[in-house]
Amino acid sequence: MNAEDILKRFKKSVAYRQNWENLYSSAYEHFMPQRSKNFKDNTSDGQNNDGKDVVYDSTPLDSLNKFVSKLQTSLVPAQKNWLKLKVGTSLKDKADQLQPVLDQITEIFFSAIRNSNFDVEASESFYDLAVGTACLMMQEGDFLSPFRFKTVPLSELYLEKVGNGQYNSVYRKHKVIPMFAQKVWPDAKVSSEMLSDEREQDFVEAVVQEQGVWKYYVVFSRAKQIVVARTLRYNPFIVFRWSVMPGEVYGRGPVLFALPDAKSLNKTKELILKNASMAVSGAWTCEDDGVTNPETIKIQPDAIIQVSSNGGSNRAATLQPLRTGTDFNVGDMVISDLRQSISNIMFANPMGPVDQPVKTATEIEYRQKQYADEVGAPFGRLQSEFIRPIIQNGLLILDGLGKIDIKDFRVNEEQIAVDYASPLSITQNTEDVNKLIKFMEVVAGIFGPQTPAMIMNTDVIPTLATKMGIDLNNIKSAEEIEQIKQNAAEVAQQQMEGQTDGVQ
Repeated sequence: MNAEDILKRFKKSVAYRQNWENLYSSAYEHFMPQRSKNFKDNTSDGQNNDGKDVVYDSTPLDSLNKFVSKLQTSLVPAQKNWLKLKVGTSLKDKADQLQPVLDQITEIFFSAIRNSNFDVEASESFYDLAVGTACLMMQEGDFLSPFRFKTVPLSELYLEKVGNGQYNSVYRKHKVIPMFAQKVWPDAKVSSEMLSDEREQDFVEAVVQEQGVWKYYVVFSRAKQIVVARTLRYNPFIVFRWSVMPGEVYGRGPVLFALPDAKSLNKTKELILKNASMAVSGAWTCEDDGVTNPETIKIQPDAIIQVSSNGGSNRAATLQPLRTGTDFNVGDMVISDLRQSISNIMFANPMGPVDQPVKTATEIEYRQKQYADEVGAPFGRLQSEFIRPIIQNGLLILDGLGKIDIKDFRVNEEQIAVDYASPLSITQNTEDVNKLIKFMEVVAGIFGPQTPAMIMNTDVIPTLATKMGIDLNNIKSAEEIEQIKQNAAEVAQQQMEGQTDGVQ
């Protein structure tokens, strides 16, 4: 594939994304005003976009920050192992041999994650995810720091739609000073003209699949020249979406769902502030013998409007305040509801306000389960589009650096499966744990307290521990538990025999 072919396909992706730009721009304007101009104009700096003339209420901004923090804590908590590799269904007969190896690979993988910038970049990408579509670029580092992550802003991301709601190639357009291209891409082939160019120019990164392998290209747009061409074992662009409507490629996030309320809140707050300004400064009328021109009258704080008369049987005061609707307080009636609606849509306070009475453990557990249920569908998509590609790419990178040896095994549930251990996954498992506990309580109530221990397999203990997020290294093996169970049964039998002998 040559540079012209890449740029031609890229332009089609640009044309398709234009259908989304107004919607996304409006979302950034109300929830991330510092980035609102950056979506269409990458030359603007964030410090120039303070949003002071657009945003009048900070509730959308605060809700977005809480959403990002809550999502990272629930999905990929920093400095913690949020998943575990386990033997797939087709290799269960070799679990005793393979599982210790997978446990070691899991530790090596998270050691590389903790030694990288993943926690920082993942948090940044979640801001774009809240709008609908995010992209995290994962590249190979060196032996000491195997992973390098980079958040690709939505303003630079373009997806090639191939029909039926699917995308094929991924493109990124951003500006780089040509003379510094080799600092960005060490293997870039730069010309003498580029080495003397000190102005920012457009570069297009592209990842396409050719004959079953991934090709990574970097094109210098002005010269239509390919400066980087690599063959990769994986796609470095990890694109993940919150939710997708049928037939669409770009995603829709909670920010878009809360956007109507954010607009209403912003306008209501603007009117309240103008109302307050009018109430403080007031507007005045002043008698004038001339002819009043209504086209020149401006009703605003500190305004003095010339009128022919201020009314009254006798001559009224020359200067008199203008009666306005400054006591119009309808905004106070709806602003609280709009703020609460935005917080609910953005999952900002799943546990409820902190100033309410202390909640019981049951209520807290119910609220956590409700939060897990509400984000259940997006969480499944994030597992598929975000977490799984990170695992697959990470294992291939570690294998290429010689830190592990995965041979031809793949993360596909048949060979290598994934056991998610994030707080959100554990919350979703609560229902299964509660069902088992309820069953044991019912059996104990009908047949006696010793019955559950008699009828349940010892495998249920590590199963419960896994679902509750307990480290299995702190739990005895199934064989040891079975031996303890037999010893307890023998002791109980001896005690019963002793009591029988005493009665005789």
